[in-house]
Amino acid sequence: MSLKWLVLLFFGRCLGKGCWDEETLAAPKPHQNHSEWLAELKSWREEHSKRYQAEAYKDPTLTWTRTSYVQPQIHLYDRFLFDGSWTTERYLDDLEHRYGGIDSVLIWPTYTNIGIDDRNQFDYFRAVPGGLQALTNLTASFHKRNVKVLWAYNPWDQATRDEGHHWDVLATLLKATGGDGFNGDTMTSIPKEFWEAGTLRNFTFAAEPEGGGVPCDSDFSSAGWTPLGWGYFGQKRADRMTMKYDYEPGVDKMKWLDPRGRHLTHVCDRWSKSRTTAIQLAFFNGDGYESWENIWGLYNQLTDRDAELLRRSATLLRWAGQRNLIHDFDDWVPHAPEATDASRGIFASRFVKAKEALWLVINKATDAEIEVRLPEPYLAEGFEILDLYHGTKVSPQTDGVVKLTIEASGISALLATTKGAQEEALLERMRQLSQRRLAEFSDLWHVLPQKMDPRPSSKIFDSSSPPPEMVLLPRMKFNFSSSGTEFEGGCDPADDPNDICCKSKCVEHGGPSCQCGVVQLEYFGVDVQFPWEDRPERNHGKSLDLGPFLIDRDLVTNADYLRYLNASGYSPADNFNFLKHWQTGGPKPGDEQKPVVNIGFEEAERYCLFYGKRLPHSYEWQVAAQGPDGRKYPWGDHWDPAAVPPPGHDPEIIRKHQKGTSVFGVHDLIGNVWQYTDSFRDEHTRAVLLRGSSRYNPQVSEAFPSLHQSVNWYFPPARELNKHSKYFLMSDSYERAGTLGFRCAGDVANGETHTPQVSKKEVNAKAKAKGAQSAPGALPSSARKAWVPAAPKVVDRGPEPKQASLAEGRARWQRIRKRLQGEKEERAERAEAEATAKAKASKFSPRSASARLSAAAGSAGGPGAGSQGGKVARSTSNRSSEAMPQAAKPIGAYVGPEHAVSVSLEAAAPDLLEVEFSKVLFAVQGTSYLPPAIELPPGDTARRKFFAVAERVVPLPDGASEVKGASLSRSLLDLSLPS
Repeated sequence: MSLKWLVLLFFGRCLGKGCWDEETLAAPKPHQNHSEWLAELKSWREEHSKRYQAEAYKDPTLTWTRTSYVQPQIHLYDRFLFDGSWTTERYLDDLEHRYGGIDSVLIWPTYTNIGIDDRNQFDYFRAVPGGLQALTNLTASFHKRNVKVLWAYNPWDQATRDEGHHWDVLATLLKATGGDGFNGDTMTSIPKEFWEAGTLRNFTFAAEPEGGGVPCDSDFSSAGWTPLGWGYFGQKRADRMTMKYDYEPGVDKMKWLDPRGRHLTHVCDRWSKSRTTAIQLAFFNGDGYESWENIWGLYNQLTDRDAELLRRSATLLRWAGQRNLIHDFDDWVPHAPEATDASRGIFASRFVKAKEALWLVINKATDAEIEVRLPEPYLAEGFEILDLYHGTKVSPQTDGVVKLTIEASGISALLATTKGAQEEALLERMRQLSQRRLAEFSDLWHVLPQKMDPRPSSKIFDSSSPPPEMVLLPRMKFNFSSSGTEFEGGCDPADDPNDICCKSKCVEHGGPSCQCGVVQLEYFGVDVQFPWEDRPERNHGKSLDLGPFLIDRDLVTNADYLRYLNASGYSPADNFNFLKHWQTGGPKPGDEQKPVVNIGFEEAERYCLFYGKRLPHSYEWQVAAQGPDGRKYPWGDHWDPAAVPPPGHDPEIIRKHQKGTSVFGVHDLIGNVWQYTDSFRDEHTRAVLLRGSSRYNPQVSEAFPSLHQSVNWYFPPARELNKHSKYFLMSDSYERAGTLGFRCAGDVANGETHTPQVSKKEVNAKAKAKGAQSAPGALPSSARKAWVPAAPKVVDRGPEPKQASLAEGRARWQRIRKRLQGEKEERAERAEAEATAKAKASKFSPRSASARLSAAAGSAGGPGAGSQGGKVARSTSNRSSEAMPQAAKPIGAYVGPEHAVSVSLEAAAPDLLEVEFSKVLFAVQGTSYLPPAIELPPGDTARRKFFAVAERVVPLPDGASEVKGASLSRSLLDLSLPS
């Protein structure tokens, strides 16, 4: 590690501050003499270029970097680039049509998905459909269209799988796939280790730091091996997203550092809805532009006007670059006084090469006619003066003044040359483009609408006899509230119902511990769009009519998935990462009851469909986890580490943490593995909402070669039930993660949920959509990690719940009632004795030192819900296997498919809340269930409600007290059954 980087590590970092705000040299101050200002710039260059060696500019294989004027960043999962197969031509044709095409492309598969498991950033390149061979073919396809390919590099990714020095891995992979360079995310400059890694492999590749190449310690030696950079040419606002600009354009510091201007900066302002200023700044400096639109799945598309402005500016810059006029020049004079009129918003740069001079002009104000007073040499005989923007020849007046018209917020270009006849092709092209004024193109910004994908299932289950592994949730009113955890895309602290936005220190300084939404008040369309919403939003709230529906009590386990493989015969077309945690033939011994992971989204859908089920909607998952009271966690409103697995990576066996069971009896909802729910798509992106979080939560590094990080960029957790995280979809090979599992849901008759209406054709197409086409030249399955199914290996979870007949339920109840009655009497005697001893110290009488129970109709039962239900008995004894069903449902689930019964417990004495309230059997119309223990927090004196379960309940009119002859009594143990 160089001394420079040691200094940085020990004495400060600057992401978002300091040098990141100094990527340009300031324009002349008002009334400042231009010659004096220019002398100051030249003095700065002389001082800061002492250690500047310009190695990269001596390498002929990197000359392309000087003319790479338009570069987008593109996620490899963008549907214009990959949508079941690689569609490079479609992607490039779209950009050619909209803004004139590109010169290089930055491909990005990592953030925001990285960190969901321990795959490192390079593993994400390997995981795309077809793997590295497909990326080799993709790169060749770009090269055929004269487009260079750069890879994303994340220096902060040091907590995932260790593969050795980043520079060695990156150089090896770039060489293997034919890549041309990389972009250093969050880096202000590039350590020489990266340049040397290429040299050792006899392979030269371009480095492009996000911070432009301006190091925090002002040592510009790295500029010698860094021919590219991004440029944030404004000052970042407090939100660290959008930019504010000086009225007078600054001078690109890195381009000015090289006397011949061979460094190319891609000016970037991805979050601005108007790109005009950034495009003008690039044009003024003879620089490139970062035409980034798909920003972490949020599509901030260039407006029609900005796209046309980019087309025209890039056309002129490409021509000038081919002539070496704006790089490898003899002289560059920013704010050229003969063409600049700051009072009218007119600013110009003059570039000189041999006997030619080019003026690049921008207009920050309204339509104008400007005067350019040509220097004496260009008035000599033999020179032609060309208005390149309009494609016409102009004649100087007798005083040497040339007049040009320039549109409001537009550009212009003037050329003095002796080779005018050679420029006819450019002039003709610009005559065509400039026939239509920029003002005629729309400058309206709009967000891409999204659509929630249908969740088809092939079976309607009978609510009276659901599969034993599923829990029935009836029709109910549910106040759905959930927010996306995305770091970027806008977060308004005044509209933050679920505590997503960054606060206090994370707003001011950021840091590796910050995983929160970067504050930004402007709307960009972050997160998703549910069917009842008219645009994508971060925060979602809706009173929903849900159910009835079924949901798996447990996560799908390795044993379950093995049975499915043997029953279905499923074998993936691309088995990269498929069940990579298994050994040959099945799960490792001891892992049978762990949640299955390393399964793609469509593979999870396929599993559910095989059993007539589907993946749950996000709101269905949430109500199963949250119950009707809006709690923050399945067990209550306060975090309890004992209710979830400890931090780690691999899943734990199911049902290990019973405290984490929801009021409806659904297990392992948070903290074990992430769980698939709803998927969404727009024209460019597909994503799925993940719920529940996993054990794995890595933290970004600030160790070399990383610097200070404003946020922990790894995949954000969503442990709270009112949060979800967005995971981008591409293919099974890309989506398979070691911390991501699923459970299924099922439909029952008369089920009503807020799902989008889709045609049968769409549903059938979705069911047949599996088997995505392989990329051209993709590696065959035999060349990738194989999974070989073995003979069926049956691993049971234990006895399955079974339905009890009315007679069985009556007999069990009588036995339990007898035992509970004895226990009640013993407790009453003990309580009375204890109460007498405490009488002087307590305000409660012995008589009131017991819990009062009442059965009341649940508010969520809908019209016609009557008083139904059972009674709760308290017992500290263990239930016998003879008397109680093995598979129990906890108090907390709904009664029947339509109506609810709540059992309320009002604590009369705080000490009694330490008693275990459990062992309750409900017997209504022939079905009996025994809820497991419910532990109440000590000292909680609030009135609490628990929902009791019984199935096949006949709806009653208001005020009724019988169900098919079953008398409902309000006394503790007085539940009488039909005779």
